[in-house]
Amino acid sequence: MCKSYRCLAFPLLFFLLSCAQGGREEEETLLLFAAASLTESMGGVVDRFEERAPYRVTVNLAGSHTLATQILEGAPADLFASADRVQIDRVIDGGLCEEAVPFATNRLVLLVPAGNPAGIERWNDLRTSGIRVVLAGPHVPAGAYARVLLDRLGIRGAVEENVVSIEQTVKGVVGKVVLGEADAGVVFATDRTPSVARKTISIEAPDSAAVRAMYFVGVVKAAPNRPGADAFVRFLLSQDGRDILSRFGFGSP
Repeated sequence: MCKSYRCLAFPLLFFLLSCAQGGREEEETLLLFAAASLTESMGGVVDRFEERAPYRVTVNLAGSHTLATQILEGAPADLFASADRVQIDRVIDGGLCEEAVPFATNRLVLLVPAGNPAGIERWNDLRTSGIRVVLAGPHVPAGAYARVLLDRLGIRGAVEENVVSIEQTVKGVVGKVVLGEADAGVVFATDRTPSVARKTISIEAPDSAAVRAMYFVGVVKAAPNRPGADAFVRFLLSQDGRDILSRFGFGSP
């Protein structure tokens, strides 16, 4: 998952900070907290940014709710890229993040395993008794957006009766479907990467119920590398940054 750039698990964050204090490492390292659905695309953005700027970027990937909690609990970070406004607002309301700016959009699709053993052809089929549905948790952006969409379709109650697993990240939903442990899952369109596409089928949401997911980025007020954080945000919002995100299926805000 982290072939092209450095990823960091939460327990290692404080180790990185302690090693960086007092040396050039702190000045040159940029610590980005990014939503799990940005895993592949942020690799492309980081690679290009590092080619042009005197910083190296370490990325902490997780669900946006988890990342917000980590920052609120004192984890060192320069930037927070969230898959929705709710989670970054938690950090802003806690006084730990500057005002957020939108940088990308996404949409939801219904993901089913290749071969479609449950015979799902449309979203309303999720109401059928015995269908195994997987959703991200209600605090996870993909899960929150999914519940809005299901409400718009008028099928949320029936679908929730068929939910067999609640995942902490959207990537967890993808994994369940790919492994055949679910008949369907609601994910972001960008999560159907080429490797996932070979093992799945996606079904678009009806236009009347479609949800436009908005991604936001904000600089953490106590950012150890404020100049680097500002430079990364400028690049992310630039045409080059948006072109990279577009290649991974994201839209512009």
